[in-house]
Amino acid sequence: YIAAVSAHASALGLSVPLWARGGANGTRFCFASNQRVSSGCTMQSSDRNGVEDFELELPRSERPRTAASQRRRTILLSLLGIGLCVAAVALAASIGGGGAGKGGRGDAWTPSAAAAVAVAVPSKASANASLYELTRYPSLAGTHGGASLAHLVSEKFRDLGFAVEEETYYPMLSYPKHRRVALLNATDASVQYECVLREPSIAADPTSTHADMVSTFNAYAATGNVTAELVYANYGRLEDFNALSAAGVNVSGKIVLARYGKNFRGLKVMLAEERGAVGVLLYSDPGDDGENRGATFPNGPWRPGDSVQRGSIQYNSQYDGDPLTPGYPATLDAQRRSQAEANIPKIPVLPLSANDAMPLMEALGGTVANSSLGADWQGGFNFLYRLGNDAGGARAVLDLGMNNTVAPIINVIATIPGAVEPDREVLVGNHRDAWVFGAIDPHTGTASLLEIARALSELRSRGWKPRRTIRLCSWDAEEYGLIGSTEHVEGRAAVLRARAVAYLNVDISVEGTVLRGRATPTLANVLRRAAGLVSDPADHTRTLLSSWITGTSGHAADATCTGTPPVCALGSGSDFTPFLQHLGVAATDLRFAGGVYGVYHSIYDSYTYSQTQVDPGAEYQAALARVLGAAAVFLADEQVLSFNYTEYAVALQQYAEHINSSLPATLRPEMSRLFSAIESFATAAASIGAEAAAARETGKSDLELRALNDRLALSERALLIADGLPGRSWFKHAVYAPGVYAGYAAAPLPAIAAPLLVENWNDIPHAVYITAEAIRQAASVLSG
Repeated sequence: YIAAVSAHASALGLSVPLWARGGANGTRFCFASNQRVSSGCTMQSSDRNGVEDFELELPRSERPRTAASQRRRTILLSLLGIGLCVAAVALAASIGGGGAGKGGRGDAWTPSAAAAVAVAVPSKASANASLYELTRYPSLAGTHGGASLAHLVSEKFRDLGFAVEEETYYPMLSYPKHRRVALLNATDASVQYECVLREPSIAADPTSTHADMVSTFNAYAATGNVTAELVYANYGRLEDFNALSAAGVNVSGKIVLARYGKNFRGLKVMLAEERGAVGVLLYSDPGDDGENRGATFPNGPWRPGDSVQRGSIQYNSQYDGDPLTPGYPATLDAQRRSQAEANIPKIPVLPLSANDAMPLMEALGGTVANSSLGADWQGGFNFLYRLGNDAGGARAVLDLGMNNTVAPIINVIATIPGAVEPDREVLVGNHRDAWVFGAIDPHTGTASLLEIARALSELRSRGWKPRRTIRLCSWDAEEYGLIGSTEHVEGRAAVLRARAVAYLNVDISVEGTVLRGRATPTLANVLRRAAGLVSDPADHTRTLLSSWITGTSGHAADATCTGTPPVCALGSGSDFTPFLQHLGVAATDLRFAGGVYGVYHSIYDSYTYSQTQVDPGAEYQAALARVLGAAAVFLADEQVLSFNYTEYAVALQQYAEHINSSLPATLRPEMSRLFSAIESFATAAASIGAEAAAARETGKSDLELRALNDRLALSERALLIADGLPGRSWFKHAVYAPGVYAGYAAAPLPAIAAPLLVENWNDIPHAVYITAEAIRQAASVLSG
């Protein structure tokens, strides 16, 4: 008890009592005092803080007591009692809460005043300098460059005065050893075309000549050497493979050619492998991101013909993180499953540039694709695309050697302790690893994160302390499969379940000029409110909120969006995934979008590209930091969390109606259970919304605020399904998960959406039941 009171008194800036410990002569209590006690004390040299420290020895009860010792004992116990009383009074004052809107700290800072500083500090000059420094060398996870960048970010955090932790995990990563793709002559099997498999340097882009760049490859492809006929599968979506099957085209035993886009690259491979393909070649089509769209880099933003998109092909709709330790942190001594059991391909896969793909595509014979399967099967090459289903069709060699190996990765985490609720955490994160230089992905986001750090450091230098703890997280190995963030979540799962309030993500911060937000609906208004504080870099007479409202007409067709301006559902593809979909922590993801980012995952994603094609001078990177920094301050500092469950209820109703409209009439009565649960949720949302508004108006004690805020934060946890989603138990959220065959895009109410997609009607009733039950549980938590 004494230790607990001591800790609380210390947190409040009091110096009594400092510590207690057992000793050979009894229990000793140490106090700081301006008055020397003349007997029974030994002065200590530590923790002075301007006062004298004394060790008070309490004798054992069996020791004979003289009158003098009894008097000393009485004096010492009286002093102890006074110290405990002072601490108790301070504790009671803390429980009583502070002034409305001040975060309960008793200082002059309001959340709005702190947010104003978070908006004022970030600068484009500083962001631009960071971006330049971050992109001097490749920073692939598990490499020397990746580790060097981790230490650089760690040093920057420490220079700003933060306590910094570098946490190391040991996942399986993947690197190429040898690669070969060749088109064979149909007559004699000689080589007709040997693929280059290399991106050339460009004189206008200085870093493209760097010696340490990794070769073009797809992470987690299997080692293999196959010679087989080629078949074209369009974008490699579920509907594309179904169309091939309906047209009588068999991909079994073939090498599948599929173009990038429309779905996650790993799921293209998964679908091909499920259908018996022996290899996959993924290529960048000029009609999607290349010369058919406009001028290519360095003369424009689109992908040059020799450019290659690298990327992971982990089957991410099954689980994220280290392929060998799902559900558990990838520590050095972790138990690991075999690669055969992991969510990775068992066939060789390589990415191709448009220039390397063109001879292979042109060699295909058989059915004209767009005449039989639809116009979207024709891409940007200036010849008709064919399926490759002719007798004795085009053949190719795919020879790949991979090194899939356990390697260290480093997360860097800076902490700002909370003054009132240090055991409640607001996390802000960005991944730091890149396939090569990563100027846009991820280092526009890293530069924004460092600007947020500068703003928070400035606030601390002015005496501000957040009510709740803030953690700034620089993740490693996101590109391989959200590994750094996932291992952190799995390694701190129990702590985060109890403490995490929200996770705010920034991946790419700038690839256009129109703000786009994705979030759990509870946090949508936090993003809107923060955007209302920041001026639009394109028009400083307007706020970003105003520009966001007028610039989002393209979201009208997205059934996952709610509110004005629209905030849309979180799918996957970035580090919010483990926080929300595995652990049930409310999350956001924010970026400037609507532009052209044609060199994604190539060597040309460089500082030069960012300056000439995307964000000259880093003005939008600074603007993103202002919005996200203000949002973090609001969540960390306001006495009552600004969670909006009424918007959540609207979203749930919207998602349910969309699913209901797609069901056969015979199954629609099953949905009554779900609509009833949503109605209960809406009622509870309105009630807690009114309760939160009243608390903001009249104020509450810290204990009352704690109870209210915990209901607001923990109701998201109640939306988890204990056994996970059917068929993919790592994903546990009843409302949000990526589509099974999409990978990036959200599939709201995923337990129902998955069987609906493949018309597995028998699974619908149980899916509705477990989804409705999770929503009822969340309504109960909201209701208290």
